[in-house]
Amino acid sequence: MNHLNNRFIRMRIQLFFITLGSLISVGCYAQNMFKEGVSKVKNEQFKIEYAGLDNDMIVIYNLKSKHAKGGPVSDNPLAAPLKREDFHFDRSAAYAIIQGIVKAKLENLRKNEDFVQVILTFEKSGKLTDIGYGLKKTTLVSLGEIAEIDARLRDSIVATFTGNTYKEYNFLIYSLGIIKFE
Repeated sequence: MNHLNNRFIRMRIQLFFITLGSLISVGCYAQNMFKEGVSKVKNEQFKIEYAGLDNDMIVIYNLKSKHAKGGPVSDNPLAAPLKREDFHFDRSAAYAIIQGIVKAKLENLRKNEDFVQVILTFEKSGKLTDIGYGLKKTTLVSLGEIAEIDARLRDSIVATFTGNTYKEYNFLIYSLGIIKFE
């Protein structure tokens, strides 16, 4: 009888450590969902980098982005700065796309105080060519959701520009700012 009792205790201890190990690995995964480098989602490749103080931000962009490697924004070093009011596109549609894709986990995103910063790059024609994303290191937003946001924004958002300043630029950069999930 004592032999069976010892065996039962050993099995419970093993089960405890197996469960503890699983919980720790799941917790670590949630904290570091994104690995630095290139990841593929649905035939699209995304570059993932850590940035900010203490590497507390994740920066993600699609490698098909036309201007991801940089280049001169304007050939004229004295070009006047672009004004936000010279960009015309449906901002509310962009916000709705982002919020809609993550709506199933909106409550958890709120609790995590999650956000996404979005930088859009347009050609003079108004075509959206590049999108950069900034997320907090402990984000609950997945790369699959970023890929879906990326595809939907590229398909839906087209800009027009007023004034003449934009004509001096090779590409035009617009920040949607920090979007909190509410």
